[in-house]
Amino acid sequence: MKKIILFIGICIAISKYASSQTQFVEYKFTGTIGNNQITMTFLEPDHHYNYLQGYYSYTKYKKDIEFQGEEGVFDGEEKLIESSNGKNTGYFIFYNLDYSKSKILGKWYTMDGSKSYTVTLIKK
Repeated sequence: MKKIILFIGICIAISKYASSQTQFVEYKFTGTIGNNQITMTFLEPDHHYNYLQGYYSYTKYKKDIEFQGEEGVFDGEEKLIESSNGKNTGYFIFYNLDYSKSKILGKWYTMDGSKSYTVTLIKK
């Protein structure tokens, strides 16, 4: 009887651990920020309480820059804040972000909003 209870306990613990692991669907795009060539990967979580995240890199530098979305979407606006070396360095604004579209348009801004560039993404 003790072995059965122990076995059931282990199964429950494994089940909770496995179900808590967030899985992501990747959506890959190429495009531009202003005149600079980039590749961008969105990671859409399988849980509604996880935020959209991903990374992009400038073709010229090939160093990944991570981004993460803010909680919720407001009026179809998705704000994605980028960070590098633990510091927020800029953000993207996309309206009605839809990965099924072949082309996505948005804007990139410096953190203080003083500079902005058009973002054009084409599905890979």
